[in-house]
Formats: sequence, C-alpha cells, structure tokens
Amino acid sequence: MNLDITRMPIIPAFLTLLLAGIAAGVAPAPGAYELVPAAQLGSALLGFEATAPTWSRMFELVALLWAGLLTGRITVRYGLFAANSCIAIPVFGIAAAWVLPATGLPGAVTLLLLALSTHNFCRSFRNGYAFDNIFRGGLYLGLIPLLYLPATPLLLLLPAAVILFKRTLRELAVALAGMVLPLLTACYLSWTSGGQFAEPLLGIAATFTVDNNANIWSMPWPALLPGAIMLLLDVAGAITYLNSVYSVGFKARGILALAGCMLLLATGVALLPCSGPTALLLLAVPTALLTPFLLMRMHRAISLPLYMLLLAWSLAAPHVWPLTAN
Repeated sequence: MNLDITRMPIIPAFLTLLLAGIAAGVAPAPGAYELVPAAQLGSALLGFEATAPTWSRMFELVALLWAGLLTGRITVRYGLFAANSCIAIPVFGIAAAWVLPATGLPGAVTLLLLALSTHNFCRSFRNGYAFDNIFRGGLYLGLIPLLYLPATPLLLLLPAAVILFKRTLRELAVALAGMVLPLLTACYLSWTSGGQFAEPLLGIAATFTVDNNANIWSMPWPALLPGAIMLLLDVAGAITYLNSVYSVGFKARGILALAGCMLLLATGVALLPCSGPTALLLLAVPTALLTPFLLMRMHRAISLPLYMLLLAWSLAAPHVWPLTAN
C-alpha cells in the first residue's frame, strides 16, 4: 500500500500532532526567556510556570493540541484543499514543535489565542449576521498583546478578516468592541491598582523601542533552518494558490487570502528587533493553512520525503540546535 500523506485521516494526523507536542515538552527549556517589557497576562503565566513547571508543560501540550485541531478543522470544514485531508494538523505540529520549548507557557497560550481568533473569524464567513463569532474573534485577537506585546501588529488581522469575509459595518463595530475590551480592561485594572490608566498602552509602545536579548538576529543560524524552509514552503504555497485561485471554493479563497495576510504580519513581527521565539511560533497557523496547499499539488515521490524530513528535523531541532542558550 502506498502511503499518501496528502490524504491523511484524522487518527494518524492527531497522533503526529501529539508526538510533536510530547517531543517539544521533553526538550530542554532555555535558561531565560525573552527580555521584553512584560505583558500583564504573560507575567502571570511566567510566574505560574516558575512555580509549577510540570503543570505548565501539561498545559502547553493541551494548548498545542487544541490549537492544532482548531486549525485543522478549518481546512476540512471549508474545503481548503483538493482532497478531504487532515494534513494541516501534523503540519501545524511540525511548525510549532521546534519553537515551543523556547517560548514557554505564554507562547503556547498566545498561539492558541491566534488559532481561536482565526477559527471564529472563519465561522463568521456566512450569509447573514455573525455577531457572536466575529465578537469572539476580535476578543481573542485583543488578548494577544496582553500575553506577548510584540505581536500587537497582528491586530490588523481584524480589518483584513472583515474585508475578505465581506462583513457589514455593524459587525465591524462589534468586532472592534471585542478587540478593545481586553485592552480597556487591562487599563482599568492598572488604574485601580494605583498606576496610570494608559500604562498598558504605553508598555506596548515602549516595546518597539527596545532590543530583545533573544531576537531572531541573535539566534544561531542552524537553529533557524527549519523555520526558513517552512517559510519558503509557505511562500510557494501562497504562489501556488494565486496561480490556481479559481480552483477552490469562494469561502476557501477568502480563508487562504487571510492566511496570506497572517503570514505577512507574523513574518514582519518575527523580524522586529523586539521579537523573539514566540513570534516564530505564531507562524504555525498560516503554515498549517498554506503549506498543505503546496503539498497537495506535489508528486507523491516528492511530498512524502519532504514531509518526513520536516517532521524529523522539527522534532530533533530543539535538542540539537536550541533557539536560546540553556
């Protein structure tokens, strides 16, 4: 029997994602995480991770599995690929496993929030109003800067989703209300604790004026090779989609276009001097949506060895070439 990874069923897809999560969990954690102005929720999660490392690793695994299954469900539900396949789920695990040990629990939760936001935006792509889904999409997106300040530019995904999914001005207002609610809540809590009302917003602005000790420019280049290869595959997948844009359904076109916008924003965030491994981790969502589109159109003799090579490399990279020093 010939193994065709482009038509992968749910059970082997989930087991591969689970393997990637376990491999990331047993990888050595860095001695220090990124030194950027700490977000409120990010600081709380780092404190929990320091006091309960075992529980923290378990929550990281749950967040990874949840985010991977949500992203894979998008591809199946809306028919993003030519075949009914769950390949996006293991691709998500491959894209995340090599980075997750360097990000800790805040990175895993940030990735989950991005997957939840994308999932709800996609659910709002329907006839009639979708106030509940688009509000939750904006809410999850608004929580991301409270966990990882350099990811603030990802808030631009909201207008992109509204335009691509043809939402109304009423739904835009609801989505904006959901997005600013976490930020306003953080400002209110800062004020009630004796600080300035705008202190969280000032912290976001200050983030982009500092250099992170673990940014992409200071990482060893062998450790970045898996990400560079997957980024090339993402770009090739986006080009393949543009060359055959009318071969997919109407909703699939909008979702893949949103994935392209997400890829551009996440890549831009990763290149900022204030960013670090967590920004690389956020690339897992657009990678899971775009790379399988390319693999589907490759010959089986090429796609299978490439997939197995990426899987082995992603699982081994944290042990051989960690992104940050232990």
